[in-house]
Amino acid sequence: MDRDTSRLQDDVFVASPSDSGANKTIGLEKRRFLVLGLFCLYSMSSAFQWIEYAIITDVIVDYYGVSELAVYWTSMIYMASYIPLMFVATWMLDMWGLRKVVLFGATLNAIGSLVKVFSVQPHLFPLTFIGQTIAACAQSFILEIPPKIGSVWFGPSEVSTATAIGVFGNQLGVAIGFLLPPAIVTGGRDVPPPSNSSNSSLTESSLNGSSQISSLDNQLVESQLRTLFIGSAAVCCIVLILIILIFKDEPSLPPSIARKMSVVAENSNKEMHSNSLKNYVRSLKVLLKDVPFLLLFVTYGINTGTYYAIGTLLNSIMLEYYKVSDAGKQIGEIGLTMVVAGLVGSVLCGFFLDMTKLFKLTTVLTYAFSMAFMLIFTFTLNFYTKIWLDYVTIGLLGFFMTGYLPIGFEFAAEITYPESEATSSGFLNVSAQIFGIIFTLTAAEFQKMSAFSANVFMSVALAVGLVLTIFIKEDLKRQRANDQSTNQTASATAEDQKLLTGSTDQKSLARMTSNSSCYSTGAGY
Repeated sequence: MDRDTSRLQDDVFVASPSDSGANKTIGLEKRRFLVLGLFCLYSMSSAFQWIEYAIITDVIVDYYGVSELAVYWTSMIYMASYIPLMFVATWMLDMWGLRKVVLFGATLNAIGSLVKVFSVQPHLFPLTFIGQTIAACAQSFILEIPPKIGSVWFGPSEVSTATAIGVFGNQLGVAIGFLLPPAIVTGGRDVPPPSNSSNSSLTESSLNGSSQISSLDNQLVESQLRTLFIGSAAVCCIVLILIILIFKDEPSLPPSIARKMSVVAENSNKEMHSNSLKNYVRSLKVLLKDVPFLLLFVTYGINTGTYYAIGTLLNSIMLEYYKVSDAGKQIGEIGLTMVVAGLVGSVLCGFFLDMTKLFKLTTVLTYAFSMAFMLIFTFTLNFYTKIWLDYVTIGLLGFFMTGYLPIGFEFAAEITYPESEATSSGFLNVSAQIFGIIFTLTAAEFQKMSAFSANVFMSVALAVGLVLTIFIKEDLKRQRANDQSTNQTASATAEDQKLLTGSTDQKSLARMTSNSSCYSTGAGY
């Protein structure tokens, strides 16, 4: 494409000078990487808190004197709170903009972490749960943000990778959550060494849910928990300060043609756009009538809900197979392996999508491998003497299950265009939370029989999800719209000319604003 044509494509959607976005051309700012990186830190600090209790379930049960189910709910409260708050968060995103919503969520995140600092007493589990609930509410202002940042700040060839990196931050927090709590909160365990091997099945009392910990030094646990909570709170507060100082709502130039169209449409019809609740309800109705999206809604929930259940129950599942003095540390390292491998998977899958645009094929393959390695993990857990095999199988499981997250977001954005990516991704996250709660509670019931039964249940669920995924119709609306835009030449269409001269009628602009959903992320670069 020659230089003159490129310039014309940059300017073809500029509105009349009377519009506030009229003189905007397309461009990329270096600041976009700083914004994305800061969001990743924010997401990381939230995700860390999600798993910090569940990964040391045995210690929390003994110290606070509560049931395992109560500890599981410190994880599931993240899922339960997101379901109603997602709709509030996405509506607020339209009314307030990206910066204010991120700032609001980061404030909740910091407050929740601070409350937990004052909950380190055996009788204060209700207070620690309140702090966890406040931090959980902050998650509602995080999970739908990656595709929003990708479309608002990044160009057409970067958006899938940017979305994947946004998910990467959340998974990095989970990884640290698996690693640090077992390393910091050792709990003064008094576990007798195994007689023959480093791994063996637990005694009958352990299988029945009794604690492995015969003695806990409460003073030691109190000191360790306080260290854990203060460190977490310090990070959350620092992130909040950085967001106040650095985070911007949007770049000075739109990064893509479609984002530019969306901005022009909004600025030219502010009255219609201000009725965001009406537009939001309209967008929800459209998605609920979209059969391919509804199939993706279910399959995404099954895959991600299984991942949440594994993370929540990992301590209890693995303790059935490990009885060693450093069992908690080993379990934390196994969880870390799953998440770190997933970090690599999410970035590589996002990069692969940017390069190939093979959405359906990539979705099916990652789902199939997720199911396969869940089955392998289920059966290899019985090989007590081969610890390395557990690390390998759960690492590969994490690679594909986490790699599926950005793929699901992007596939949803493609098949639901021109609806907002953040609306579709918000719906997918609601599905993940619903299935996460259902699968965690159901797998916990199966676990009363054996950990093997719980794992088989989750494997069967993934098999059902794979079958449903195969039936999702691939209609890449966003990619098709982008191709049409980039193939335009110096001869603009009549509609484009109207937009250039500012003569587009209000009904057309209203339609454009409505199609961009309640907060117009400019879906379809």
